[in-house]
Amino acid sequence: MIVAALAFTMTGCGSSTAISVSELTAESKPATQYTIDANQEVYALLDFEDTAEFENATKGLLASPDTLDICAAQELRNGTNTDDATRSSGNGDVFLHMTPDMILDYLGIFVDTTKISDLTFTANIILPEGNYVLRVKNGVLLYQKDAQDADADVTWTTKRAGLLSIVQKNAENVAALIEQEGDETCLTRLMDAVTVTSEYKYFNIIEP
Repeated sequence: MIVAALAFTMTGCGSSTAISVSELTAESKPATQYTIDANQEVYALLDFEDTAEFENATKGLLASPDTLDICAAQELRNGTNTDDATRSSGNGDVFLHMTPDMILDYLGIFVDTTKISDLTFTANIILPEGNYVLRVKNGVLLYQKDAQDADADVTWTTKRAGLLSIVQKNAENVAALIEQEGDETCLTRLMDAVTVTSEYKYFNIIEP
């Protein structure tokens, strides 16, 4: 009796499934009038024969390249390239076009504040582009454009190239390009705290 009941149940399930699948076909179960009316409303709103939007969407697209290069794939496979013969090198054009504000911001980034945490001074900077006040306190650099401080510890008269020489830690150019009046040790200590970027020219953007 149990076997017969199981057989009846399985047969029933099988029949139910077959009927359910059959009812989903267009021949056995056409769309109701409600569905037909709803579809017609959509067709009335959307002109499927109008391809203008599709053409507008594809205008101006760049042709796809023949090959695709994965960014940093070279580093992922082989590590950082340390061969100077195949590495790009700057020609200084970027530096030459930096404004005094940019150079002073750049200087603030590259100064290691831990090396001059006890250094505090004020410097007047006189440039052809205008005057600045540079304030250094506990290693932090702040500057003000179009200003001078009557009580400044030192005054630097120079050009943009002189400011860049400080960032580049080029003592020879600093001596030739910057005229100092006041405490000259301020500039010496500031330059000593500048990080030399050439010591960190090899680094991984992505670790292999």
